[in-house]
Amino acid sequence: MEKVKKATVKMRVSAIETLLAIPIGETVMIKFSVIKPTTVRGMARKLNLRGYDFKVTEAKRPDYTEVKRNK
Repeated sequence: MEKVKKATVKMRVSAIETLLAIPIGETVMIKFSVIKPTTVRGMARKLNLRGYDFKVTEAKRPDYTEVKRNK
């Protein structure tokens, strides 16, 4: 009988979907290991150009990016 290899399942996180899932007026913390800060800032900027309003900061948070959705 032939050996069957186990598939490696990779979870892909969508930064845009994650940001859009934040309720208006809420602030969330996104861990650096889940989504890189540069990716969060870039996607927030793209969404801000589309009419959304996100504020991204890393201040006072050693391992997290803080994201607030205003609109």
